[in-house]
Amino acid sequence: MANSARRAGMVCVLASLIAWTPASAQPGAAPGTPASINLVREALVIGDVGKSARRPFNTDAVNFAIATGAWKTPGAGDQVINPDSQTRAWEQASAADDGTLRHNALRGGYALAVHESDAERVMILSASAHAAVLVNGEPRMGDPYALGYTRLPVLLRKGRNEFLFSCGRGEVRAGLSQPSNFVSLDAGDATLPDLVIGAGVSALGAIVVSNNTNSTLENLQIAARLEGGVEFSELPPMLPASTRKVAFRIPFTRVKEPGEETLSLMLVGPSGKPAHELSVKIGVRRAGDRRKATFRSGIDDSVQYVALNPATTPDARHLILSLHGASVEGSGQAACYPALDWAHVAAPTNRRPFGFDWEDWGMLDGLEALDAARAVFPGVDPARVHVTGHSMGGHGTWVFATMFPGQFATAAPSAGWASFFSYAGAPRPEETAGPLSMLRRATSLYDTAARTNNLSTLGVYVLHGDADDNVPAREAREWRERLAKFHTDFAYYERAGAGHWWGNECVAWPQLLDFQKGRARPESEMRVALSLPSAWLFRGYGWLRTFEQERVMEMSTFALELDDKAHTLTGTAANVSRFAISARPLAGVTLSIEVDALKGEVTVPSGSGDELVLLERTAGAWMASVVDAKSAGAGAAPGARPVGPKQAMTSRVVLVYSTRGTPEENAWSLAKARFDAEQWWYRGNGQFDIVSDQSDPKTLAGRSVVLYGHADSNALWAALLKDSPVALRRGQVSVGARTVARDDLAAILTRPNPFGGTVVAIGGTGISGMRAINRWPLFVSGVGYPDVLVAGADSWMKGDSALLAAGYFAPDWSLDEAQIAWRE
Repeated sequence: MANSARRAGMVCVLASLIAWTPASAQPGAAPGTPASINLVREALVIGDVGKSARRPFNTDAVNFAIATGAWKTPGAGDQVINPDSQTRAWEQASAADDGTLRHNALRGGYALAVHESDAERVMILSASAHAAVLVNGEPRMGDPYALGYTRLPVLLRKGRNEFLFSCGRGEVRAGLSQPSNFVSLDAGDATLPDLVIGAGVSALGAIVVSNNTNSTLENLQIAARLEGGVEFSELPPMLPASTRKVAFRIPFTRVKEPGEETLSLMLVGPSGKPAHELSVKIGVRRAGDRRKATFRSGIDDSVQYVALNPATTPDARHLILSLHGASVEGSGQAACYPALDWAHVAAPTNRRPFGFDWEDWGMLDGLEALDAARAVFPGVDPARVHVTGHSMGGHGTWVFATMFPGQFATAAPSAGWASFFSYAGAPRPEETAGPLSMLRRATSLYDTAARTNNLSTLGVYVLHGDADDNVPAREAREWRERLAKFHTDFAYYERAGAGHWWGNECVAWPQLLDFQKGRARPESEMRVALSLPSAWLFRGYGWLRTFEQERVMEMSTFALELDDKAHTLTGTAANVSRFAISARPLAGVTLSIEVDALKGEVTVPSGSGDELVLLERTAGAWMASVVDAKSAGAGAAPGARPVGPKQAMTSRVVLVYSTRGTPEENAWSLAKARFDAEQWWYRGNGQFDIVSDQSDPKTLAGRSVVLYGHADSNALWAALLKDSPVALRRGQVSVGARTVARDDLAAILTRPNPFGGTVVAIGGTGISGMRAINRWPLFVSGVGYPDVLVAGADSWMKGDSALLAAGYFAPDWSLDEAQIAWRE
């Protein structure tokens, strides 16, 4: 019956398409009518209730009250004791004539607004300049960068509704409006490619869809029409009162001249009937023009773009990966370059103009974009790929060059900063024992200076203005001092009188371009000197292909020399349990090994090409064998695994909310999954699937699965975490043989998915712990999380002293008690 109705509906859609008159382009079309209710015309405000930094959890007296259930709607004059034992009071504030609420308390404080509704209904909340908002106690994503496209459907109950805005910019804007339809498209945050004349293939785009009802919507489609061609794309289910950025296919263009075309989009509802439509402008370019190319990300199946500036010579051998600064689009970065005759330019997005500072998922986006660019320009020589960038992109240059030195010939940071520690003042635990020492290990990925020696085989060009008032010149000068101690091929230019941005030459500096043009990676480098904090992230370096750590997230150091004439491998490999090298230069010989005073020997068969020589450390020797490269896994040694939730949330992420807990626990779980999906959309331009715990676990094979709740509330816990040595239940947490009985603990746990992939568990031993974890900054760059982290809800008042346990599993996921630290 459902299929018959669907077919009938599709007939209706096809009939509509035949007579479809495209709507006028609406690049900023919102899912609601203009905001008719100013929520913050009158509000209560309070400031200085805690401290925020790049750390796994911060302090905040208001969040503490919410987590522990002590929150009561305040009145003007009501007082709050902050974590520093200082008294702060709520006060009345009014919006300015332009409707914006401005107050010094909103630089890190809160604004509380109240709205009376005469009935239960879904309305569109359009707000800006806030980090997040609690709508009747449920967390929703904010717009911390004041970009203006955060428009969320929210369910209002009949009577009084509270909106608690967490603010950081000293102001907030917020309005409510009626939805224009039960489901709608929003083109304010579309991701669109430029179509290539004569390509003859469809392309990918993405657009925000809003479910403006209090029910789950299924069987939605987007029909995209362009110059007579139509492509249909099925959409995933939409949770009640939610938005999601979805991918869709775009027909190929038949236009012969560059310019713009009108792309018409029709949202097809569950009945198969047209529900909403709008049109957007899409660029049409020649193959040699500067343009945006979209690709599908393996992280979350979302659509991302890379901006390309092709060389005037199609068979150019060089490729410049150029990383943009904060607030800049990849397309703007690519536009800074003239068309070069010797190199193509590819500018990835970092997922967003602010994104992840080219760390975490921003780093992975850059690698995906690099692969996408290589597919467009197959003639590029892998030895002639260069990384460069400005400001935040200059920082990204240091990140990429020191983390993936085997991928680049040169690194050329402009106005770049070294790390969050040197530039942004991010705190870093100094403890060498206890749970805080485990948090320090989690930040090792963000310490670029500790990897300076990885630059030894890259040409390095450092560019900075001596009058830079954004990123001080000391950042560049400190790099010059580090490089001068050992590097034989680096250039340094500090432009007198230049500030942070002095035109396109900040990126396309002629001498810098000449430096890149004249360099390629060495063809045969027999020495390897590397310092690497992560085996999972390693992408190979010459003949060293993969490795595994003894203690994850501690620095591993290689000082190896391969002599293909004497057939020897010598040197040291600290914090390395096994590693693999290419068998190609050793085909037909017997290799003698002496690394860390341990010896070994292996005979490599003649004709070996793609095989690897795998060396495994034992008590008295290196056990060596020849293995097929594919058996070692893609980009990682056997057993090299993601560490912590950030690395574990990288493979078609799916969020699983609970249905078997208490009503309060289940409501929290669903709201938290929606909030995390919204955070990921805003910060990562992405999409997360959201399903219930009634899903078949086998359908989640190979994916990054996030479970919300605990073992007693989430029905998939037993199937996906059955072998976990860490157990999170209602009222207690156990790590190995140690059990702590408390109902206010929050926890994050990373484990393997028994069906392939990974599992990240986010939850608590009770509703207080669950609420406490709502605002942990998992999606903020520079914040490191270990495999296991357990803290009390009182962390919002006590900070680090509420951290109960933190640590790591062994490389094979087994429990090593020595790697889990408890607060005694």
